[in-house]
Amino acid sequence: MKPCLSTPVAILAAGLLLLVGCGGEAGSGAGGVGGAAGVGGAAGVGGAAGVGGAAGVGGAAGVGGAGGVGGAAGVGGAAGIGGAAGVGGVGGATEIPVVGITLEPESVTLKPGSTEQLIATVDPKEATNKTVIWSSDDEEVATVSSSGLVRGVGAGSAVITVTTEDGDFTDTTAVSVDLP
Repeated sequence: MKPCLSTPVAILAAGLLLLVGCGGEAGSGAGGVGGAAGVGGAAGVGGAAGVGGAAGVGGAAGVGGAGGVGGAAGVGGAAGIGGAAGVGGVGGATEIPVVGITLEPESVTLKPGSTEQLIATVDPKEATNKTVIWSSDDEEVATVSSSGLVRGVGAGSAVITVTTEDGDFTDTTAVSVDLP
């Protein structure tokens, strides 16, 4: 090992103290407090790293490497600060879009005051957002609840529509309300 020819330097950045100097080789070799460092090397406080290297404070990595502060990777790697992904790393969950909706039954005959439960099936079953909105085109004939329960109100005909929040897909049920 070469003798230390420079005075140790303390650098305070982002609340982290990094001492660089004696204790190892510098440049493309190894060196730094508690570690090894330089371009293509390994080190930082308590770790190992540099450009293309393996570490940062308490972690492992640099650009193209394996870690950051408390993490496991940097740019192009698999983690960031205390996390699981950096630029080019592991992404989040994929949304599955709605592609259609089916409403059953196709028609209903009711008396005033009686009810019928409609069943809406969102396609695909694995869709991320299965939220639907119910409506009646004539609430003096039939009303519908937010769960699809239709209630006969007065004599006549109405159309109950269900609409998906994702994609605005619709289907309908014809409702006839007859007087007793």
